[in-house]
Amino acid sequence: MKNIENKTIRISVRVSEEELKIIEKRASLTNEKSLSSYLRKQAIKGFIINVNFSEFDHLRKNITAIGTNINQIAKRVNSTNRFYDEDIEYIRRCKKKYGNY
Repeated sequence: MKNIENKTIRISVRVSEEELKIIEKRASLTNEKSLSSYLRKQAIKGFIINVNFSEFDHLRKNITAIGTNINQIAKRVNSTNRFYDEDIEYIRRCKKKYGNY
C-alpha cells in the first residue's frame, strides 16, 4: 500500500469542524505520517463495535420501577415518619433479587 501509483481513486468525505479536530487529534497520537495514511488505515484495518442495548431494556424497566417504588416509600416515610412492614419487605425482596447495586 506504500506505492503512490496504486492510489488513483479519490474519496471525499464531509465532516464538521469538531469532527475534524477529533480526527486530527487521534491521528497525531499515531505514527502515521499523514492524515490520509491514518484515515486509510482506519478504514481498512480499523473496526467499529456495534452494541445492541435492547437486551438491557427489561433490566432498565425493572430498575426504573424499583426506583419509582422506593421514591414512593420515601415520600410516605417522610410524611408519616414511619416505615410500613410491606415497604421493608419490598426493599428486602429487591435487595435479595438484585444485590447491593
